[in-house]
Amino acid sequence: MERKFVKFSLLLLIVAFVVSCKKNKDEISGEKDKEHVSIKLEANAEGFKPLALVQVKLTDILVDKFDTNGTLLDKSVKIAVINNTANFLVPEVQAGSYDLNFTVKDQKYVLNLKVIASGSVSEATVYADQIASGVEKSITELKAQSNNDQLPATVKASALADAEKYKALFEEYGNEYNQLNAAEKMVFAKVIAANMDWIQEIKSSLASINKSAQGLKSSRSVSNTGVQDYEQQQSDLIEQWLRSTYSLTRNIAKLTAVILVMPVTGAIPLIGTIGTGVALAYMATAVLSSLSQNLAILGQLMEVTFAPYQNLTFGDFSTEVYNNAQAKVYTASASFRKLMTNDETNAELGATLKGLLSTYNAFKTEIGDLLNKLPAKFKPNISIAGLKSSIQSAVRGIHNKYISVTNISNSRVQLAVDKQADGTVKLTASTTATTDQTFTYDISYANTSVSSNSMKKTITATVKAEVDSTQIYVNAVVGNWRVTNVDTATPYTYDLVINAGGTGYYTAGTSKYAITWSIIKREKKYYLFESGFWHPGFNQFRVYGKGFSDEGLTYPVTGFKHYSGGNSIVSLVYQKN
Repeated sequence: MERKFVKFSLLLLIVAFVVSCKKNKDEISGEKDKEHVSIKLEANAEGFKPLALVQVKLTDILVDKFDTNGTLLDKSVKIAVINNTANFLVPEVQAGSYDLNFTVKDQKYVLNLKVIASGSVSEATVYADQIASGVEKSITELKAQSNNDQLPATVKASALADAEKYKALFEEYGNEYNQLNAAEKMVFAKVIAANMDWIQEIKSSLASINKSAQGLKSSRSVSNTGVQDYEQQQSDLIEQWLRSTYSLTRNIAKLTAVILVMPVTGAIPLIGTIGTGVALAYMATAVLSSLSQNLAILGQLMEVTFAPYQNLTFGDFSTEVYNNAQAKVYTASASFRKLMTNDETNAELGATLKGLLSTYNAFKTEIGDLLNKLPAKFKPNISIAGLKSSIQSAVRGIHNKYISVTNISNSRVQLAVDKQADGTVKLTASTTATTDQTFTYDISYANTSVSSNSMKKTITATVKAEVDSTQIYVNAVVGNWRVTNVDTATPYTYDLVINAGGTGYYTAGTSKYAITWSIIKREKKYYLFESGFWHPGFNQFRVYGKGFSDEGLTYPVTGFKHYSGGNSIVSLVYQKN
């Protein structure tokens, strides 16, 4: 056993990482008692399980690093104070309320500590496997980041180095775990069980973040076949990174100074069992590999998070020409820039980017302090990504939910705006005028979650006037026709007489069947529609405007074909005599 304690004096150098921590549910407030002898501290009312890691913010004192022993009942509790925060493991006592007395540099403290029941504890292998699974996922994601072409080469190399580092560390600690006896493994299980809630919180906050990061990669390009909602994907990734960062900064200090390595040979862990030491080593590897993963995502955020910049456009034209009632589909695009150092005071940024920068600055301070103090064996190779010092921009497509079309300048032009499901915008320009009409319209981009500054561009366009030829065809179709039904086993031909004024008749044998007719205009083509002879659904199932051969009338009128049933099979052939 003495050999293991010596070996773990190196393993448990985790004490070297030190961070400031925000106030949270584990922090407690204190006030001096009336005699000003001790400062009374009240712990979280929910209480802590035995062997849970606890951090307590001290008041009325400035301490960089200090260790001391406290007393709870007849138990000695080793307390490590780092950056005005006392850190300790709850001793194994029965559920109840206790006073933990300790002194830091002549200042006495009394902490009222509520201890709750441990609950059921599973076999050690259950917790070992759970931690191992989480570490393996972080290693897998770090390896994926090493191939992420959105990251600088140095970050990709660091991600791969971290994957290898934490794999090797965990294998080392796994070997130590395998050497534990049954009693030590029970202690291991109790420590992990008491702290598994916040370990899982850190891991779960990273669960969906990598998928969102990959989504940003595929949505950057400009395409005429559709555009993804990049802004929403960007917002989702930022929100997930913020959640992960909050969980890390709130909980990572629980591993700060948990083990105080005494400066003598045969150092004893803070809670003096080898099982506790292995459990803490497992937890440290899980948290540090999660931190590395978070840093890699931050590096990607700094490369792909854009603020609107300039050059809003709607296609690559200078002047657009429409035929009357012609529809055209567009993808809006603009130049967006990466976040810069002066954005920290940029009043134009929206709430999403402001929230990112605010948390980024706090994260940089708290985690930066940790990274500076971690021994190389534990320290992630990935550093905290920085904001850009100069403008770096890229052009990307914009989803139509952030685009508006307004200010049509010509009252004789109608411009219909249809926002398509694929993120593009369909515009249909039309006019009833008999001459070509020139007009302008504005396209605007606005997304207040990223910026209060919108972008606008004025576009000049022309819609061509169109002559209505309906009456020409009304006159041209009058006369005698032969109509052959070819959509049958035995084709049969009928005689058709079309009279002026919209009437006519079919001849079948010795019988005549009256009809009515009209000329219909669809998509700039003209069609003869008739009713009264064929079945009631004759016109209902008529197919037109599909580009089939001879589906419409042409001048001079000689004939046309009737298509039905939604396919390219000819139903009737009309031939004018």
